[in-house]
Amino acid sequence: ARALLRGARVSKSAPLRRAALFATATREGTVLIRNTQRSHAVDVDRLEKLTRHLLATLNCGAFDVGLWLTTDATVRKLNTQFRGVRRSTDIL
Repeated sequence: ARALLRGARVSKSAPLRRAALFATATREGTVLIRNTQRSHAVDVDRLEKLTRHLLATLNCGAFDVGLWLTTDATVRKLNTQFRGVRRSTDIL
């Protein structure tokens, strides 16, 4: 994060831009997990920790991530509604 700030070229006439760079570099991202399926037991706390570890490893700790674990029926319904595809897929 500090390397990002060192390499950034920010003029003294742009304090808002400098503040935005600093906020982005030090911010911790949000990990939102929604589990509406009941077929498989999921340790949501562990999944969140693994997701945060992955983001940190990729140097993307300030990114926000949303995971929705749901059923094929729900994905099929959303695909039909928003994409016009009447089948379930792995990702929307």
